[in-house]
Amino acid sequence: MFLLASLLCLLGTIICSAAETYHTLLAGRILEGAGFAAYESLSFTTVGDLFYVHERGLWTSVISFTLTAVSNLSSVIAGPITFELGWHYLFYILTASVGFQLLLAFLFVPETSYLRDPRFNQHLVVDAPSEAGTDNGSKEADVSNIENVDPEPVGASPPAKKTFWQELAVFTGSYSEESLLPLIFAPVLCWSNIYAFWTIIVTGTVTSFYVAISYIIAQLFSPPPYLLSTAEIGYMSLGPFVGGAVGTILLALWMDPISIWMAKRNQGVYEPEFRLVLVIFGLLCPAGLFGFGAVAQAKGNVYLVAFMWGLALAGIAFVVGPCSAYAIDAFRGMSNEIFVSNVMFKNFLFYGYSYFMNSWVADAGAAGPFYIFGGISAGLVATTIIAYMFGKRYRGYWNRNNLMEKMNIRTHPEW
Repeated sequence: MFLLASLLCLLGTIICSAAETYHTLLAGRILEGAGFAAYESLSFTTVGDLFYVHERGLWTSVISFTLTAVSNLSSVIAGPITFELGWHYLFYILTASVGFQLLLAFLFVPETSYLRDPRFNQHLVVDAPSEAGTDNGSKEADVSNIENVDPEPVGASPPAKKTFWQELAVFTGSYSEESLLPLIFAPVLCWSNIYAFWTIIVTGTVTSFYVAISYIIAQLFSPPPYLLSTAEIGYMSLGPFVGGAVGTILLALWMDPISIWMAKRNQGVYEPEFRLVLVIFGLLCPAGLFGFGAVAQAKGNVYLVAFMWGLALAGIAFVVGPCSAYAIDAFRGMSNEIFVSNVMFKNFLFYGYSYFMNSWVADAGAAGPFYIFGGISAGLVATTIIAYMFGKRYRGYWNRNNLMEKMNIRTHPEW
């Protein structure tokens, strides 16, 4: 799938580089969007395939960094190129870059999917009371269950390691026993899980707010009193890049150690809800959005505007990273569907903003829209408290009432 996603991006970029009409450019961008959406959802799922629980926080943060902070760096590069050489050169350079990335993916990215013996998952079933709460009784049940796990290996011996040339095989078999139709509807069915739905809505909505800024940044700073050029507007994206980088670095340093510390305090039992503690720093997002709207409305210092933009990105990193890690740890078997749905939801929001964002800011000014966005993001961050309090109870409920299993849809290769 990584190769297919990369190939779609490459084809779309080639079409865009040769485009002379709007419709040709649109066709290329559609192919690019399809490839990028697949790549993004697969990246988070691969973290669960490759790393242990205590290692996932770091790598989830790295992926969040590329999707939030690094994506803003592209404007810093694209602005001067467009200003000096024209927009076609963006796609010429991107074609070479994506082609090189496709070659690297073919040579050095192995297949991470695998069929796991279900007996390996027996230790994940908790014989908790019907309430599945977080009281001492259920903790003791968890500890007892974990302590009684047979340490002896189960199942057949592991297969022999493949050679480098064997790893280059593009198709290595099917990793799901389901037909195509259930797999198509699985991302929609995962919304029946309230916590999966919550993860999709919170991360998708908060992420969309910094994209909304990208839509109107030229509208605000091209006219007087700023009169910024295309290149100078691109340089403003250094603010969110630095802010997102700082937030992601702090997140990577804290997420796994805090989860390990809380597990030790919890009699050695790890709970996925421990990931959500750091979302409290997501309040930097509404603070940045409020500040961005206020300073832009007052036509304040452009560097202060960029700082507020970066502050919002730092907060977004503290929302997206922990919530994504929580989805991987709490609902491992449907994590792929969660991230596919998340990408779909975000892209629909991005598309919707293109219809009203510029006219809204033109009519109401910058303050009103971003005060609203800031209030919404603060409310979404606050829901994390409820998610933390009732997460274990709901996981117990979902384990007994998994709608996807009742419909015999098992999509993740670990199952």
